Amino acid sequence: MKKFNPLFLISGFVASISTLLCCALPIILVSLGFGSIMAALISHLPWLIWISEHAIYFFVLTFFLLLISGYMLFYQPLSCTLDRVKQCQSNQTKAKIIWLMTLIIFIIGLIFKYILIYFI
Repeated sequence: MKKFNPLFLISGFVASISTLLCCALPIILVSLGFGSIMAALISHLPWLIWISEHAIYFFVLTFFLLLISGYMLFYQPLSCTLDRVKQCQSNQTKAKIIWLMTLIIFIIGLIFKYILIYFI
C-alpha cells in the first residue's frame, strides 16, 4: 500500500500563503486606503519586505511543490484497505480540497504580483 506524504501538501500551502502575504496583501491594503495599516504591519513584521524582495523564488518553489503534490494526489492516489475505505476516501477528498485552495491562493498571489501591476 502506498502511503501519501503530506509534507508536500503542507509545504505547498505554507509557501502559497507566503506568496499571498508578499504580493496580494500589500496591494489590497493600499488600494482600500489602509496604507497606514500596511506601514504598521511592515514595522512589526519586517520579514514581509524580505519575502517581497525574493518573491520569484517563493513562486517557483510553490509552483514545484504544487506540481509534486498534485501529481501525488491525482495520478498516484492511495490504495485504500478494505477496513478503512471511507476514512481513506475522506482523507483524499480533504487533501484535494486543500490542494485546490492552495492553488487558488497561488494564482491570486501570481495575479497580484505579476499581472495586475500593469493595470493599476
